[in-house]
Amino acid sequence: VTLAGGLTADDGLPGAATTLWTLDSAPAGGSVTFGAATSLTSTATLSALAGAYVLRLTADDTLLQGTDTVTITVAAGGTPTDIPQGQMSVVSASSDAANQANVLDGVTTTVWRPFDPSGVEPPHEMILALGGTYHVSAFRYRPYIFTRCTQYEVYVSATASAWGSAVATGTWANDGTEKTASFPPTPGAFVRIRYLNPYCYVAEHNVVGVPAGPATNQPPSVDAAPDQTLSLPTD
Repeated sequence: VTLAGGLTADDGLPGAATTLWTLDSAPAGGSVTFGAATSLTSTATLSALAGAYVLRLTADDTLLQGTDTVTITVAAGGTPTDIPQGQMSVVSASSDAANQANVLDGVTTTVWRPFDPSGVEPPHEMILALGGTYHVSAFRYRPYIFTRCTQYEVYVSATASAWGSAVATGTWANDGTEKTASFPPTPGAFVRIRYLNPYCYVAEHNVVGVPAGPATNQPPSVDAAPDQTLSLPTD
């Protein structure tokens, strides 16, 4: 990525301002290497992980600072498609374990029932192993013929235990059509679906993504010129 910053103003007091590029935030596991971090015009080499990278340009005259940021979004290469159900597996389910594999059998007349007859309150959840690392961008739910799941949360993670915040939450229409929860591409090897309904039935689960690999998008040209004028008292 080419970085074309600019110093819009510098009064020279108490001395000439210096500049520095730094990384503010990146996708989990992501990193940036700057070609010349102290130069306004520089390059940034981003790790091959899809997501948003926020870079900060700071001008410093030793007493005052001016900063600006630029966000570079790396898109996953390839076209997102359904991850084959045959390579996925159920890691765990909060209920009805005897039927948990039905969500990956490709048959809409078999069912997994995310509820607990003992009266345990929702959410009820299932963790899926994807069989590899993907840039996951959607989760799809096929309702059974009745008692449909409508309230949901979707999580994506590199492990089956550290989840962080949900990548998608919401409420689906209570009808028989297949439902989709879409979200920005998120790298991970596991997906957790949580249903907030007291009880409901699931016919099928599908996950949409692109196998993880080097990003193929073209590097953008950006300008993170500072938006603050520096001035000092004259007396």
